[in-house]
Amino acid sequence: MTIDELSTQLNEAMEPSPSEIVEMAHRYDALRKAIYVTADGDKLTAHEYEKERSYLRMMLQKAIEKDGALYVEGVGTLKLQERRETVYDLPSIIEHDPKTFARMAELGCLKVDGKVMKAQVAAGNVFEPKQKIEQVSARALVVEEA
Repeated sequence: MTIDELSTQLNEAMEPSPSEIVEMAHRYDALRKAIYVTADGDKLTAHEYEKERSYLRMMLQKAIEKDGALYVEGVGTLKLQERRETVYDLPSIIEHDPKTFARMAELGCLKVDGKVMKAQVAAGNVFEPKQKIEQVSARALVVEEA
């Protein structure tokens, strides 16, 4: 049994009491309202923090795309790192090796392309499953500290 499986089993076995739920709600609310204090003393709400960080990431990515990796004294080297995914031809696997496809589904190896799924839902070709996990993959802005 893996650590993740054990953790999942423990989490499922532990049902919080009503008082623990109240404590969790208070903690969640406190985290939601947390103030970020930057190294230069600015105080930002979580929303302000995310908004500014997204803007700075976008601007730095544009600069790096144009000019390449960027070294900033006191920060390090900023560069873009590709996040890659392997895409498999599932219709071909279903047709030529249905046992492998079934095993892949059983082991949680399969994902659905969210953009294609949204388009098919909008076209009325499928219903959107209620069980979904949202993930994002893209290029990451990384800093190699000096």
